[in-house]
Amino acid sequence: MGTSQRYNPTHKQWDHVGNLVPNWEHSEGVRPAMYGIPAPWLPVQYEDKYYEEFITVMPGRPVAMTTDGFLAPAGLRVAWAAAAGGDTILSYTANDVAKKVVDLTTGEVLTAATSYTKTATLTALRARGLVGPAANIETYISYAVGVAAQAYYSWGSNVEKREIANALRTFNPADFKFHNYRMQHQVQVLCDYAIRIPWLASDATTEVIDSSLTGGTPSFGAADLVSASDTKAVVRYSDLESTDFIAWFSASYPIAKSTTRTTISADDSGLLVRERQSPDQMSASGDYYIDHELGVFFFYVSGGASVPSHVDGTTLTFNEYTTAPTSVGTYVSAVGDLKPGSFVEVDGDSNYVVSTSSDLRVVLGQVLCFIKHPKDKLDRVKTRYKSLGTVNQMPGTATAGYPDTLNNTVTGSDTEVIINLITR
Repeated sequence: MGTSQRYNPTHKQWDHVGNLVPNWEHSEGVRPAMYGIPAPWLPVQYEDKYYEEFITVMPGRPVAMTTDGFLAPAGLRVAWAAAAGGDTILSYTANDVAKKVVDLTTGEVLTAATSYTKTATLTALRARGLVGPAANIETYISYAVGVAAQAYYSWGSNVEKREIANALRTFNPADFKFHNYRMQHQVQVLCDYAIRIPWLASDATTEVIDSSLTGGTPSFGAADLVSASDTKAVVRYSDLESTDFIAWFSASYPIAKSTTRTTISADDSGLLVRERQSPDQMSASGDYYIDHELGVFFFYVSGGASVPSHVDGTTLTFNEYTTAPTSVGTYVSAVGDLKPGSFVEVDGDSNYVVSTSSDLRVVLGQVLCFIKHPKDKLDRVKTRYKSLGTVNQMPGTATAGYPDTLNNTVTGSDTEVIINLITR
């Protein structure tokens, strides 16, 4: 056999050490894994008495990223953009000095209480390279990235972070404000989740009841005093049996129930004497019923076609939900004319309001539903600890049936709103 006829096999080769496909997964998106650090320049807001530490961002508040990688209330972007150059937008108190809060304008620890205008703050941010030389001040804070999943305490380190990588330096005990103590390791941002917060009613509003009846089929929100027969022409009330009432169709609705902080009252003591569960249950002068959802007040009047003196010109005082209160307090809340399906955005107080934008960078969530309180008869259950301070009372049994989300608000409310965080 010649050499040209020799068998020359072709071998298959395996390379089991070749290039691997990179792992691109990082974490689930509900609470993304991140170096979550609240901005060390945030003024302290609320003292946690148990831990003897101040909170800078309350849980549930929408939060945003600063250009240097910190977390801050998202409402600051809105508030700073709306402020005039001479308006004060940042104030530090003696508590901030005691807690060694960093001064945003210098990057150094505060030495004295002080305040800064929008113009002064913008000049400082430009000098520190945190916004561009021609950029507006609100560009320092992004649109909302989610909400605070927990209380953000005043940050325990004094390191000025000039790069994202420097977040690792904050774990060096030498950088702690107090060498033997730091409250939080990191903080989390909550995204793609349903949250439950109080829907705050307006400040007390007043309406003067008409002196005469308005004829014809009434309209909700018309501020008209209407006879029983005309009221029953409205489909919602067509099944009422009684004809012994007149109805005030308030200009505002929905109306908050009467609580210790959202009191419904009248300047004539004979008008609101006994609240009934239905207009059909009213049987004597002073009996009344309120359709809170649509702001209609029913008053007992024999024959339902006249205006007695205790109704004529009487002033009603109540709280309603279409108008935001002037003071919203420390805890997170929703304000304004919310309805199921309403899209919400962030306001200057880092609360939730009806969105007026179609920009997905602005829209933070969508209203799913509302929960009215009290419920489950909790308002009829009492506790021996009712006398404790507001934040220490047992929710429900010591708070007239209201949960802590409502009991702890500065202004009143009887409703919680469920909001689904979207586009985060």
